[in-house]
Amino acid sequence: MGSSLGIGIEKMTNIEQKQEEELVTVGLWAKIKHWWRTLIREEWELTVFFPGEVKFLEDGSRIETGAPKTYRAKELKKISTTHIIFVDLLGVKHEIKVVNPVGYDLRKIY
Repeated sequence: MGSSLGIGIEKMTNIEQKQEEELVTVGLWAKIKHWWRTLIREEWELTVFFPGEVKFLEDGSRIETGAPKTYRAKELKKISTTHIIFVDLLGVKHEIKVVNPVGYDLRKIY
């Protein structure tokens, strides 16, 4: 009979996989250092999605792809879809001005 059950359905076998779990312990000094940074430091990750490639389809519609660029900032001065002003981790002020609105993603690190 082999691996078929008579009506054309293949016999299924169940395979179980066991995952290894590793417990990671963080030392007391690392916890204190992380707590201190959350109190005194402010750090942001800013991802700006600039317009990338534009594809025109046969039906007349168009598809725009974004070209993301990521920045690390310690201070945000102004943030909108057409004008972004921030200070990076080295203290340099950056200003991004665009005519067409761009998307952005903002994530707080500390």
